[in-house]
Amino acid sequence: MIISPSAISPYKITTFQSGGAPFVGLLDLYPSAAGAYSVRRLSGVYSGSLMEVRRSSDNALQDIAFDANGDLDTASLLSFVGAGNGFVRTWYDQSGNAINFQQTTVSEQPQIVSSGSVLLENGKPLISRVNGSTGLESTLSGNVNRWEFGVVSTPSGVLSTLYSEIPNDYMCIAQNGSSSTFVNGVTLNNLYSNGVAITKSRDSFYDNFLTSSILTLDANDSGISNISFGYIPAGSIGMLNMQEIIFYNSNQSGNKTGIETNLSTYYEITLP
Repeated sequence: MIISPSAISPYKITTFQSGGAPFVGLLDLYPSAAGAYSVRRLSGVYSGSLMEVRRSSDNALQDIAFDANGDLDTASLLSFVGAGNGFVRTWYDQSGNAINFQQTTVSEQPQIVSSGSVLLENGKPLISRVNGSTGLESTLSGNVNRWEFGVVSTPSGVLSTLYSEIPNDYMCIAQNGSSSTFVNGVTLNNLYSNGVAITKSRDSFYDNFLTSSILTLDANDSGISNISFGYIPAGSIGMLNMQEIIFYNSNQSGNKTGIETNLSTYYEITLP
């Protein structure tokens, strides 16, 4: 019997790497994520694409998946984009919850290819902000204790955001080289960069993301109606440069070390 590929769910397929060993990703080791986005494959049961890309030459769109090693298929990406620029329209959720990051406004889409070359940070593909209006959004309901793990960076002196609360529009904001303070944030119980606690603030956080940094955040979202991941909806503050974002709606203190080690190994970031 021949089964049409379109009839197969991307969450019910286990594929094998060379040598017959099943693929084991971060979500296989630390499951039950509420949302998961990356430039690499995160789960052995996920076989969908990693992102939807728009090319600058004619604004055509194409889904880009992963290669045999589970990395972003940069060969397919460059074959599609050509010598121009490539922008991310959709960053697919690998958790199985279908909470995708998306930006349908062309001028606000972050970039992944520049003049025929994949943008990189520490040798891995980077989804890069273009300006203060750049960002991918995915809105979630609030009123939970949420743990986030990510590999992010921001250019020197540029104000960026990982996500914002609605309706106050300020939450989890970073600016390289600045000690300014924004108000209307939520209680950040624990905040880490490269595995080191850097602040416990009522308002927001700041750190120097000179290169990719591992960010771990335990945020109490109690009393917040919705959370917009990616950038402030008003468009005045663009998103951080991103390589991976994973969030859980449960306490992950017992898994923090393991998750950070997995991120640091893949993205070649040295933990203290």
